Amino acid sequence: MVKYIREDLKFPDVQQAAVLRKTGTDGSREDWYLLTSLPAEEFAPQGFLDVVRKHWQIENGLHYVKDRTLQEDRYQGKSDGVMECLTTIRNAVVTTFNQLTPPHKRTRSRPLDAIEFAYRPAKLISRLAML
Repeated sequence: MVKYIREDLKFPDVQQAAVLRKTGTDGSREDWYLLTSLPAEEFAPQGFLDVVRKHWQIENGLHYVKDRTLQEDRYQGKSDGVMECLTTIRNAVVTTFNQLTPPHKRTRSRPLDAIEFAYRPAKLISRLAML
């Protein structure tokens, strides 16, 4: 497969390729194709799986919370500056909850208190000052 990717698909630096098959709880299947320019001696096949797991830790720990609890995707600002400020506040909210909540008690969505921090930045800043 690597030879085909290098020569036919014109990715000359590819050293390794893998397919990760994910099966959802509903029986759906998704295939991920992973490529790296690192040789197996430097990046073992287990490394692919570790990288994917880290990706999903970030996705579930930050983006899912921002999308579901803080409903980030619903708000479309007209000013880049406003959206950047809101993004910073939302990131601070998630970080604060991660700091205040032990890992074993974290859930995929945060309590509605998170929304209060998003709309009352002064309260968030005072809470951050206590950390």
